[in-house]
Amino acid sequence: GKIACANCHLAGKEIDVRLPQEVLPDTIFKATIEIPAKYNKRYQPVADGSKATMNCGAIAIMPQGWKLAPKDRLPKALKKEMKGLAWAPYSKEKPNIVVAGPVPGERYET
Repeated sequence: GKIACANCHLAGKEIDVRLPQEVLPDTIFKATIEIPAKYNKRYQPVADGSKATMNCGAIAIMPQGWKLAPKDRLPKALKKEMKGLAWAPYSKEKPNIVVAGPVPGERYET
């Protein structure tokens, strides 16, 4: 995405996005976004100027009228799988845009 990674070496990489083909209204579904990179070999600068392993994140733009489900409606298995992953709407004005991460890339490396 241009907002989060416009100047990053990952900006030009193709990604793999998995979503259901159809979703009924008021239905909870999972979106999986994979960014192919060798996170344990890549480094990024951190606040003190040193280098640390690379983080990753994603911005998903969903159709108008869509918004994140409240956390209390998520199935327990999905909550457990997403534990430690930060995700939120981009803004109150644009609830259909979701920001996920950053997370340590090596944690989610496939």
